[in-house]
Amino acid sequence: MKTFKKALAALVLTALTLPVWAHVVSNGGFNFSSQTQDSKAVVIQLTNLDQAPTVIAVKSIHGFTYYKERIKDRNGYRAKLDLEQMPEGKYLITVKQGDTEKTQVVRVTEDGVLLSDIVG
Repeated sequence: MKTFKKALAALVLTALTLPVWAHVVSNGGFNFSSQTQDSKAVVIQLTNLDQAPTVIAVKSIHGFTYYKERIKDRNGYRAKLDLEQMPEGKYLITVKQGDTEKTQVVRVTEDGVLLSDIVG
């Protein structure tokens, strides 16, 4: 009976874990996350890049590019974007890889930086 309970517990744990693992592996796209740091800095983190060319850009909502970086031959990437010198307003952080593009709105105020949800 004790062996049966252990086997059943292992089976349940596997059944609960396998779909989550399968979802992450089969996603096929890159992951983009960000968080504020200090008063006017944003740390962005990219994972699952699969060494494919990827472009990160920070643009005004009017289309002016303040920052652009091309990444290649990397599986992951992390960068700190210092927005201290940026005028108050709304900006877009975009990450593009092939046909996939993910965007986040950043609002720079005198008190700091506000981040929207990531879309894409």
